Amino acid sequence: MKIIGWKKKGNLVRFALGEDDLEYWHGDDFDDRPYEHNADTFPYSEYISDYEDVIFYWDIDVMEAADDWHYEGNSPYSMEDFINKKAPILILYRRSGDADWGNDYSYLLGAENSDKYHKIYMGESFDTIEKLYSFCELVRK
Repeated sequence: MKIIGWKKKGNLVRFALGEDDLEYWHGDDFDDRPYEHNADTFPYSEYISDYEDVIFYWDIDVMEAADDWHYEGNSPYSMEDFINKKAPILILYRRSGDADWGNDYSYLLGAENSDKYHKIYMGESFDTIEKLYSFCELVRK
């Protein structure tokens, strides 16, 4: 299954999943910018095959473009931009103390995936999330 949408509440993220062979998915206003004021982050239900809830640990910042104050409340992305992998849907950042304050989504766009950072993209296999044991736990239904 692949990631085709997300909804975030703090460090809890619900991922909408589609079949691996799904080549196209769409939702309400997926072509509008900024996504956070115009579109739902889930596609239409006909594309969704399943959902998975993931809890990211206390020391992990779960960031999306809509959270970045540098964008002044209007990120430069549409949902289609995320589908086309122009930017990650989420950036995970392991905070290691007060010295780490100030890292934001836009600042971390260039970070390489490591034990401290991880970028999650639309269309990526959900198996990738399942292997992030140092960042999160899956909530099984």
